Amino acid sequence: MGNTHIDYHKEMDIDRLCFERASDRFLQTGKKEDAFDVYFCYLEMFIGDYEKTSRMIELLSEFEENGSRLLLKHRDHYSHSVYVFLLGIAVFESVDMFREAYASFYNLKDEHEQAHHFLKYWGLTALFHDIGYPFELPFEQVCSYFEVSKKERETVPYIAYHDMEIITTIGEELREKVKSACGIYAENTNQLFAELLSQKLGGTYGKTTEDFIKILKSKPENPNENGYYMDHAYFSALILFKKLFEEVRCPLGKQP
Repeated sequence: MGNTHIDYHKEMDIDRLCFERASDRFLQTGKKEDAFDVYFCYLEMFIGDYEKTSRMIELLSEFEENGSRLLLKHRDHYSHSVYVFLLGIAVFESVDMFREAYASFYNLKDEHEQAHHFLKYWGLTALFHDIGYPFELPFEQVCSYFEVSKKERETVPYIAYHDMEIITTIGEELREKVKSACGIYAENTNQLFAELLSQKLGGTYGKTTEDFIKILKSKPENPNENGYYMDHAYFSALILFKKLFEEVRCPLGKQP
């Protein structure tokens, strides 16, 4: 049958067209099935191994579908993430000031390189910012069962997560890669996130790295110290880090 290999540029064009059609279809329907297609196309384009990440996406989709039945008040985090992703693309495409500021910050000269860079890293941010929601759902279900307001939550049992070291510990090989990329040697994700938060926000809020470590550690273990709220954002950051850099083994290096 001859050579059926598709060269890289044609393959990228096919991926781009599939992504555009999936996005258009989702914007017409807002359905989770069409949201799933957007996730699929993105992962094929930028992660390259959908099989390793499909379980995470399918799990979130199923939790979303079932969660709406288990909670009286429930916001769809799955389709919501795709809307956020596409909204960001629209802003990047239509707002010159934003696009120029982004290119300047990352020192990107070529407009195609800018678009590719933004699509990749904004996609990671937007599409996966709620993947930790399944950790929050059981906590909210217990509170909902007792039909209490947030002010009354201290009067009923609540869920907390312990032995978090099982998933927060960073393997030795990855520690060295993180050190090379960020200049931070961290034994676990709390240390890494706390150091990054301290660098960016410590001066503004008067917090040290140790302060941030204590706050992050309390998120899963002591929701009572956090307004009786289980912060799925914490789990989202943790799971995404572990998924990308330990399981899928995406390259981790200094960014421009």
